[in-house]
Amino acid sequence: NRGTIDSLSRDELQGVVAHEFSHILNGDMRINLRLIALLHGILFLGMIGYGILRGGVHVRSSRDRGGIGPVLIVAVGLIVIGYGGTFFGKWIKAAVSRQREYLADAAAVQFTRNPQGIAGALKKIGGSMYGSAMSSRAAEEASHLFFGDVLVRSFGGLFATHPPLEDRIRAIEPNWNGQFETPAATVPGASAETRHTGVAGFAAGTTNPIDQIGSTDAEALDHAQSLIQQIGVTLMDAAHDPYVARALIYAMLVGNGSIATRQLQFIDRQAEPGVPEHVESLRQAIDGHDELQRIALIELSVPTLKALSPQQYQRFMKNVSALIKADDKVELFEWVLYRVLSKELAPHFGKTKPPRTRYRTLKSAADHTRVVLSAVALAAQADRETLREQLKWLDAADDEAAPFFDLAELNTALGQLRHLHPLKKPILLKAASSMATRNLTPQSGALLHGIAATMDCPLPLAAVSR
Repeated sequence: NRGTIDSLSRDELQGVVAHEFSHILNGDMRINLRLIALLHGILFLGMIGYGILRGGVHVRSSRDRGGIGPVLIVAVGLIVIGYGGTFFGKWIKAAVSRQREYLADAAAVQFTRNPQGIAGALKKIGGSMYGSAMSSRAAEEASHLFFGDVLVRSFGGLFATHPPLEDRIRAIEPNWNGQFETPAATVPGASAETRHTGVAGFAAGTTNPIDQIGSTDAEALDHAQSLIQQIGVTLMDAAHDPYVARALIYAMLVGNGSIATRQLQFIDRQAEPGVPEHVESLRQAIDGHDELQRIALIELSVPTLKALSPQQYQRFMKNVSALIKADDKVELFEWVLYRVLSKELAPHFGKTKPPRTRYRTLKSAADHTRVVLSAVALAAQADRETLREQLKWLDAADDEAAPFFDLAELNTALGQLRHLHPLKKPILLKAASSMATRNLTPQSGALLHGIAATMDCPLPLAAVSR
C-alpha cells in the first residue's frame, strides 16, 4: 500500500513482506478466515435472539399474549450464547493472533537474514503520527489480519490481536533503546526525493543497470510513462486481452514476403478460434517499434497469458515455436521472445526444478562466460580490448577472445551458467550489462534481457532502456 512504499526502506519492505509470507506459509490465513466465520456464526445466534426478543415485546404489548413466555426464554438464551460466546471467542482470537505475530516476526528474520528490516518497520509504525489504527467500524472483525493493532486498546489489551510494538521490537532486538523512528513520508515538508531514496536503497549516481533494479525514483517513473506512451493505446489494450495477447505475440513473429504468407496461413489453421483475425492489424500497429518496445509488450502480456488454460498454453507455445522455425533460422529477437515467455510461463503451468549449483566460481565456468560476453560484445559493437577487460575482471581472461555470436553456442553456455552459484550470477550480469550499455542499442538491450531471463535473474526492462 501507499504507506509502506512511501515510508519504508527496501530492507524494511522485505521484512514486512517476509512477515506476511510467514502467515501464509504457517497456515495462519486459514486459521484467521475460520475465526472470522466462527465468530460471526456465534454472533448471529445472538442477533437472532435479539430479533425474537424485540418481536416478543411487541407481541406482549398486544392482546395476544398466550404462549409468549417460552419464546422469550429462548430469545434470551440465544442472546446469552451469541454475545457471551462472541466475547470469549474474541478473547481466544486475540490470544492466538498475538502468538502468531511473534512467530511471523521471527520467521521474517529467518527469511531475510536481517533483523533490522522487520524491526525498522515496527519502529516506524510506532513513530508514525498515524500509527496503524483504522477508523472503519468493519476493521474490528478482521483486526487480526493486519500488520499492527488497528483498534484502540481496551480492557488492558485483553482483545488486542497484536502484542505491543515495544514487546515485538525487543523480541527481535533485545538491546533496543526504546526510541521509535519518524518515517520520512510522515514528516511535514519531506520531499519526494527523500522518500524515494529511502525505498530504493541504492547509492546516487549509480549507472550500471543491474544496480538500478528496485529503484523507484522519479526518473524511473518518468521513463516508464514514456515507454507506455511510445507503445500506444492499441497495443497496450491488446496486451491485456487473452485472445488479442496471443495474436500480439504471433504478430511479432510474422516475417516478410513468402515466409509471412506461410506463417499467416499456419496461424489461420493452428491458432485458437478468435485469435487469427487480430494478427494482421497488430502487425501494422507494431511496425516501427524496436526490440525493447516489443519486449515491453511481451512483459505486459505475461499476466494475461497466465490466465490461459493448460491446454491453451501448450497450444500457444507450440505455435510460437513453429513460427520461429518457419524460415529455418532463429533471429536474435525471436530467441529473446521465446526465452522470456518460457521463463515467465513455464513455472506457472508446470513444475520446474531449480537448477543445482555446479559452478561455485566464475573461473570454473570461464569457457561459458566467454561465449556469453562475446555475444554481448558483438551486439554492442564492442572491440576486443573491451571484451578482454571484462573477461579479466571475471577471471575468464583469454588473449584470443574476440566478439562473435552463435545462438547454438550461446544456448549451450547459458544452459550451463544456470548452474552457476546464485551469488555469482549478478557479477556476471554486471559485466555483461557494463559492456552492453557502452553502446546501448535495442539489439544489445534485448540480448541482455534474454540472458538475464535464462539465468533466472529477470531484468526489468527499464534498467536496460534508459
